[in-house]
Amino acid sequence: MQGKPEYPVWCGLAFERVCLQHIEQIKNALGISGVICGVYSWNYRSQTPQESGVQIDMVIDRDDNIINLCEIKYSKSEYEITAAYEKELRRKADVFQRKTLTHKGVSTVMITSFGLIDNQYTNDISRQLTIDDLFNM
Repeated sequence: MQGKPEYPVWCGLAFERVCLQHIEQIKNALGISGVICGVYSWNYRSQTPQESGVQIDMVIDRDDNIINLCEIKYSKSEYEITAAYEKELRRKADVFQRKTLTHKGVSTVMITSFGLIDNQYTNDISRQLTIDDLFNM
């Protein structure tokens, strides 16, 4: 299966499931283990042809008035945020804020297998976690 085009998709879905099964470790890595949180995924389906939908892998809605929008990305090495992907992350946060009418602070967290390549497009990422954070107690 490793050589087939479906393999990267499978890896991404499997990594996402692992992350969803390690919520407590993610909260601990973010330093919010003592904060009551709701954790869920979120999507918005476009209502008109002029807009496009949004899917957020994991939303951590914290009782301390902060919402972490978590993007989960599997890659075989450090993940690189491009200009186009940075624009997409900003759009996702904007749509989330507009459609949920939240007054909480919103920040983006990247959860990747091996971290991020540090470049000019990582400036708006408030935190980054790796697979190692999922298995620390």
